[in-house]
Amino acid sequence: MAIVALVLAVVLVLPGKVRAAADDPFAKDTVIISAEGGFNHFGPRLETDGYLQTFNFGARLSLLPFAPFRPALLGHILDGSIETGLEPVYVRFASQNQNYGGLGLDLRYHLMGLSFGPFVPWINWMGGVGGTDVQVDMLTGSFMFIMQSGAGVEYFVSGKNAVYLGYQYTHFSNGGTTYFNNTLNSPGGAVIGVSFFLPH
Repeated sequence: MAIVALVLAVVLVLPGKVRAAADDPFAKDTVIISAEGGFNHFGPRLETDGYLQTFNFGARLSLLPFAPFRPALLGHILDGSIETGLEPVYVRFASQNQNYGGLGLDLRYHLMGLSFGPFVPWINWMGGVGGTDVQVDMLTGSFMFIMQSGAGVEYFVSGKNAVYLGYQYTHFSNGGTTYFNNTLNSPGGAVIGVSFFLPH
């Protein structure tokens, strides 16, 4: 929960009048290569070995298909750039000794209007499908959907490279492909990663 509080503080408290150091990283047709890792806690339905019940790794290839949006609403605090990408993802259910692997579509919005120097907030949603050997009470099957969403802050260590930290929510479902589909949801998790911006 401390991570959630940190993210909200950055998004809501930092003044929007101070923009990112430059718009260059978010130019139209920029390609982004990212690598990230995270963890989640799902609660009592999974075996517990400390707080960390699952950890995950992903590698994302993305594109900024549009020039930055600059709506005049609310003093331009909604200014931003849309990122679309494909992300292979691996999730290790550490407390269960089980695994999930799949491919997801990631949509991310970089909130340039709330940036503060090299700090730029972001929000994201990712949905994908994959194979698994996970066997959880009332949720089984070799095929499952994954959905992740979150919010965080990226820090540009240079004009084209950034590291990021954020909150991560994760959802698993077999989509009704087996008799039982009691979905698995994580209210608590975090993600950390690095992105390389490659202008067109």
